[in-house]
Amino acid sequence: MNRRWQSRTFLTLVVGTCALEGCASRQLALESIPEGAEVRTTSGEVLGNTPLKLESAQLDKVTQNGLLSFHLSAAGFMPLAVFTELHGSDSLRVGLTKLDDKFFREQIATAYAPQHNELAREILRVQNLVQTRKIEDATSRLNSFQEKFPFVATGYLMQANLDLLRKDPDGARRALSRARKLDPEDPVIARMAGGSKVEETLKLTEPKKEEPQRTEEPKPQ
Repeated sequence: MNRRWQSRTFLTLVVGTCALEGCASRQLALESIPEGAEVRTTSGEVLGNTPLKLESAQLDKVTQNGLLSFHLSAAGFMPLAVFTELHGSDSLRVGLTKLDDKFFREQIATAYAPQHNELAREILRVQNLVQTRKIEDATSRLNSFQEKFPFVATGYLMQANLDLLRKDPDGARRALSRARKLDPEDPVIARMAGGSKVEETLKLTEPKKEEPQRTEEPKPQ
């Protein structure tokens, strides 16, 4: 996982019940979502689990130059580095980000958006050349696509279509087999020309087996 996903920083200015300097009581009532998150100093010392009241010696351990800094962590959630000011007797409630499928989908979509867009554009360009029967241009473009994206099943489905247009059913079978091995349930394969249509075309191009000729026995006179 990319390092920038491993931790996040939370910076807040806490509005306390005692905003004037020189208050006698200094403490932080810390809560988190989910409850039970582990609270550590920046040096790694465990202070306890939320909900937790930081005061006296514990508060001193997380205070530097008037700024509080500590780490929150919980199983299944993104670790969080918290930086906040303290103005007396304050409270802070922090929500941690859950590491679920939605989180990873969003992170992957953000990180790989340029590559996804490029891949989609190239597929559409090749498909357009195939549909307009510009076989040589489509072949050249598809070869470049497969060099850059060798594990994309759709590329091999388009290869099968090109092979059929060139009346090369054996090449089409090889390309289709490769596509199915890469991703047998890829919905793109079903959308882009359709695996079933390719199979039907392949069957039509298969040479028919000749049936042995029957010889009629001479009828008795």
